[in-house]
Amino acid sequence: MAFAYISIGDCKARCFPYIKENLQYAESVPSYEKDQDGINALESILEFVKNDNYYSTFAEKAAYLFCSVANRHAFGNGNKRLSATLLRYFLADNHVKTIEATADQWKDVMQGLFPSYAWKSVDLGDAFYLLLYNLAFVAADGQLRPGISFDACKGLLTALFEKIFDVPKDC
Repeated sequence: MAFAYISIGDCKARCFPYIKENLQYAESVPSYEKDQDGINALESILEFVKNDNYYSTFAEKAAYLFCSVANRHAFGNGNKRLSATLLRYFLADNHVKTIEATADQWKDVMQGLFPSYAWKSVDLGDAFYLLLYNLAFVAADGQLRPGISFDACKGLLTALFEKIFDVPKDC
């Protein structure tokens, strides 16, 4: 399978500016480009996701990318926004569509996976992005998913992504 992967260059050209222009709400957006340690950590994630020996399916790669960026805390702030944005670009670059659902439907999905998590309602203008926003909190903080390890969380998201992503056959 030939997947389109995101590079650090893509992050600098598309992801970081998107976050700065569209996702600056309660917390300010960091200057990702100025944090070389964060860039190096992100680059290692972006490289490792390409390893088919560990992650062979699109859903596995998407879950690894999303969870690892949120959980690694490579940057002082903005890691959850970055994980959601990277996943959106990974989906778009691979022409992957998601099923349509309302914010309330995504909230029900989230509660089914992580019953103790308190859904955060924020006006992000997009129901799927709101799901990713909430999933990023769970991926980033083990206290928000009691009794569920990071690897188990990644497994739950892989299973969810397998159900909600429509991956093209040539991908």
